[in-house]
Amino acid sequence: NWSRMLDMELYHNVLTGTLPSSLSSMTDLEFFYIFGNRLTGTLPVEYHSWTRIRDLQLFDNDLTGSLPSHWGNMSSLEIFYLDQNRLTGTFPPEYEG
Repeated sequence: NWSRMLDMELYHNVLTGTLPSSLSSMTDLEFFYIFGNRLTGTLPVEYHSWTRIRDLQLFDNDLTGSLPSHWGNMSSLEIFYLDQNRLTGTFPPEYEG
């Protein structure tokens, strides 16, 4: 049962495609490392269900779009790396605090 997974590390694997919204079912996830790949597309708004996520590293891909405002609900988030992508827009006020 993937919903109980705490740590997923898929970095530097030359993965392509988009981030699947189905990963949002992993509600116990605390660490998600998928940097250094060739992922494209936008950040799935469904990931806001990751309320226990502490470390989210999506840098060094080719992700586009803006930060989903609902991701501001990730209240346990301590480390958040999105650099080296092609994201646009402003920083949503939901992330403050």
